Amino acid sequence: MKDGETVLESADLTADNLALGDWSNLTFSAKGEIPGLAFDASGKLQANLNKAQTLAEIKGLALKTDLKGQGLPRPEMTVTFDGDASYNLENGLAKMSSFAASVDELKVTGNGSFQVKDVPVIRFALNSDNIDVDAFLGTGKAEEKAKDKPVGDEPSKETSGSTAAKPLSDEEPDLSALKGLDLAGTVKVGKFKAANATMSNVDIDIAINRGVLSLKNFGANLYQGAIKANATIDARKPVATYKVFSKVTGVQVQPLLKDVAGTDMLAGNGNIGMDVSGTGLSQKALRSAMAGKAGIKFADGAVYGVNLPEMIREAKATLKGKRAEYVEEARKTDFSELTATFNIGKGIASTKNMELFAPALRVHSEGQTNLMNETLDFEVATSVVGSSKGQGGQDIDELKDLTIPVKIGGTWQKPTYKLDVKALLTSNKVLEEKARKEAERGLKKLLGDKVKDDKVKEAADQLLKGLFN
Repeated sequence: MKDGETVLESADLTADNLALGDWSNLTFSAKGEIPGLAFDASGKLQANLNKAQTLAEIKGLALKTDLKGQGLPRPEMTVTFDGDASYNLENGLAKMSSFAASVDELKVTGNGSFQVKDVPVIRFALNSDNIDVDAFLGTGKAEEKAKDKPVGDEPSKETSGSTAAKPLSDEEPDLSALKGLDLAGTVKVGKFKAANATMSNVDIDIAINRGVLSLKNFGANLYQGAIKANATIDARKPVATYKVFSKVTGVQVQPLLKDVAGTDMLAGNGNIGMDVSGTGLSQKALRSAMAGKAGIKFADGAVYGVNLPEMIREAKATLKGKRAEYVEEARKTDFSELTATFNIGKGIASTKNMELFAPALRVHSEGQTNLMNETLDFEVATSVVGSSKGQGGQDIDELKDLTIPVKIGGTWQKPTYKLDVKALLTSNKVLEEKARKEAERGLKKLLGDKVKDDKVKEAADQLLKGLFN
């Protein structure tokens, strides 16, 4: 049988009883093609239509369908559905109870209802032990790239180029279907993975009311921590608006970043809060039009790719006209606490109060990151506050109570760190005098007794001006 582009190769339906009010055993099968999709379905059920013809019931429905098509998430898929159902012809209410559905390895159980009104009314409660979206779609390879790169293997402290951010799409999703729904339900998932992020004990309370999607409650465990969030998307206008509030507590930051962003530059036990809103859901709009605040508080961690005590040793050696002795240490800066508040708007996330507390060090940072091109621009002031215990040891004690400036640039994928020696000297008279004396000592050693002290001092002054002006 062929009707236009639809081909029905075979169809079969058998029933042992067609009397009203009596249960009938039915089997069915169908095989064919519609544009872009081939199907092969079969199943069985028990059906009953009461004598008043007001209530239709189905028990023991068992349906299996094999699908083939390039438009599917996979070229070939198998869909199954088992459960009981009923339909009230008087009020248009359909119910499904204790059903089990699967699409290949994705399995869901639950119950639900559908009522025909001016706007369809849908209610549901779904449960699943495990949903791995990445495995199902064959996506999510960022973690493999991260595993290939040793922890802390970052670019040198000098600027060595940057990785350009990928172009952002400005295509808005089509949410017009939300305007014709009245939907509410819950979803519970034991283990869930998407975009490389892994969560467990996922609990979602969701509703859609004529174009407004509300995530009334989202809770999950992730990376030894937990997340709570709620959100609203208003799709009643041509370009959707949104509001999001989330709170993450006790999460292990490094494995989270490694899985989601393919970077391992930051480690620690983290709390993250976010309260943002905006217009537009395209990749470009989410970064350019988002506004709000975000706060972080990390404990007992490290920043990989930069070793501030090592930079301080270099500063000390520079002041003495020497090279710093090589010490085999990981390129990282340990910290006991890292906190910051970010203001987000116009494609920029900026902070004036990033603070890092580390052994013998206190760090204050101000700056911003461009969310569009993923660049970094931060000024970091590092103060040596005393104790020779901890990272860096006794060789940084001579710089106690001084502030050493470090510039952070580059991109998210390839951050760069550079000691600002010029700012270090010109902002501190003691260090400037030390540098002057080292320059004088070097000139004296070079010229010997052939030049008077005042000429050496004049030459040292000119040398310093050339370096720092």
